[in-house]
Amino acid sequence: MFYLFGDSFTEGIGLIKEDDNSLNIYSLTTFDYTDFIWPNFLSKYTGEGVVNLGEGGASNHYIRESILKSVNSFSKGDTIIIGMTKSTRLSFPYYNKVKEDYRYIHVGPHSIDWVERRNKIGVKKWVDIDYSHMNVILNYYTETISRCEDYIYNRDIELLDGLVSLLNSVGCRCIVWEDFLWGETEGIADWTFGRLENYHWSPNGHKFFSTVLIYALENNISHIDLNAFKQMLPYLDPEFKRTDYIDFKTTV
Repeated sequence: MFYLFGDSFTEGIGLIKEDDNSLNIYSLTTFDYTDFIWPNFLSKYTGEGVVNLGEGGASNHYIRESILKSVNSFSKGDTIIIGMTKSTRLSFPYYNKVKEDYRYIHVGPHSIDWVERRNKIGVKKWVDIDYSHMNVILNYYTETISRCEDYIYNRDIELLDGLVSLLNSVGCRCIVWEDFLWGETEGIADWTFGRLENYHWSPNGHKFFSTVLIYALENNISHIDLNAFKQMLPYLDPEFKRTDYIDFKTTV
């Protein structure tokens, strides 16, 4: 079994259907691309089941917390795939009056505009946001996080390495991949010829990334950093010269 943790590039944002379809390709097409994300490509290739616990906007802290919350579900022989994100992201709890409980909201330097836009168009996930609370968090980002990003990223790697060692000790295999991979293959903006300014992966981008993971699985690579990726490249197909290219369709 594969357990997948990460942010929007793991969840499949842009191709999965959301409350707000103006943010994904379903503002342009009726063709269903929800199956064209790397977790599904990986499952089809390996024949293994997949539990996708990626969440758009997640911080590295939240990703680690999600792994720890799921640890009792893991069994010996499972593979845990962990996508790192930008260390400048923060996650903090807030009280949602609609759900009558506490939830996490993930913020970055541009979160206020983003959340307000989603709130105005009625995306229920973001109602009852305390914007003054968010401003405190964003001010903290400006004054602290942005000034020590490299240190925080290295700390995130160290903490994740410790968690991976713990999972390895109970018989789980882990692959960690870093966020530089976001820009290494085709995004939705290029795939749609600029009709949608979304830089999450297209189906071709997801398909390429699945080949990165398959190569890592077959060659016992546990951490995909920039050096590891460069060593893989001669054996991969980032421009889809050897694979079937998936064209953008506006109708079924």
